[in-house]
Amino acid sequence: MKKLFKGALFCALIGTFMISCEKEETANSIDSNNCAIGDKINETPNFDVITSNTDLIHEDYIDPINLNVNTRLSDGDNLNQLLHLQNENHFIVYGLIYFVKDGLIKGYGLHYYNVSEKNNYFSLFNSTGKQKLLLTEIVNELIMSDLSTISIKFFNNAMVDMIYPKIVNRKNTISTFSDLSLKLSVDEDFKKLSKESTLDKVGGGSGSGCGYVGSCKNGSGVCKPGLFYCAAGGCPAEETPNFSESNANSSDHNQLMSVIGFNKYYSFRDDFLLNSSFGQNYIQTFYAVTDHYIAALDLNILSDIVTTLPYINNAIDLLFDSTYQGIIIDETTKDNVLAIINQIKENTDSQIFIDQINSFESDFNALAEKTRIENEINSMP
Repeated sequence: MKKLFKGALFCALIGTFMISCEKEETANSIDSNNCAIGDKINETPNFDVITSNTDLIHEDYIDPINLNVNTRLSDGDNLNQLLHLQNENHFIVYGLIYFVKDGLIKGYGLHYYNVSEKNNYFSLFNSTGKQKLLLTEIVNELIMSDLSTISIKFFNNAMVDMIYPKIVNRKNTISTFSDLSLKLSVDEDFKKLSKESTLDKVGGGSGSGCGYVGSCKNGSGVCKPGLFYCAAGGCPAEETPNFSESNANSSDHNQLMSVIGFNKYYSFRDDFLLNSSFGQNYIQTFYAVTDHYIAALDLNILSDIVTTLPYINNAIDLLFDSTYQGIIIDETTKDNVLAIINQIKENTDSQIFIDQINSFESDFNALAEKTRIENEINSMP
């Protein structure tokens, strides 16, 4: 009954730090430029030939989802020669990932740089019968949990066999985020495959956090195949001060730190949002959009965040005051939050990120400037 209301304030918080943190692909996701790499490799690369020309460095059996993961290395800093693309000028292939079930190649993915678009992509192909492109998304760097989710979703928990070059030499890209990771986090079908059942975090301690993708350069965290290191994941609320410290002057940074209230936000998340599925979905999205948010953040948005945070903090206090029955998200808070999210939309070229912002904006507008009782009545079935 109170489902929408329970998400209302988080909408405001997400909108400030930045916003809410397909069954088959849409036409927007699979564009002609990236389909072209499938034309260059018009049939599944021969598994036996590829594996005989690479060095197996890890062979792992990972619980709790019984996922086999092999990691192989090829000479050089890309896989073009291995895939007979040494004369290809449009694509630089960084990674080849096979999905193997019962000894058969069910599909494969290519992690590559598109020279004309100056971005990294991941294209997934079904290789049973006629080769079919299943998805193509911007992927600055892959993470292991995405590959394991794809394995479960498309290939019935097939073994993941990864081939990467020995030398890590990535091109500079326009986009620093992963639309694939965001899609897997927010798509209704993919959300059913809990990230907790995949390989987000394994191992621990320096040098051992991603054993199945090579030696870690730093501790445990999110495993990034082909880069051979683990990166700790953050959220927009935590990454905003990092951006401020690196880009704003000391006075503006100190002002941000004076109004940001981490304990208040963590309490709101843990003591309020986790109590409903609506709130849990917002939490998942909030963390999933971190890289997109940081890529869109600028000093103007940061200044507006500093101005808006006191209103957010007050709204959280009002929400937790059970005796207060008035308006929680007032007109000023609403206008400030909407101004911030509109700026963020202007600063991103990720359609899936914009879709999440638009979804949030719709929820937010429906809930703002209403009393607690009005929101509870409006959310009744």
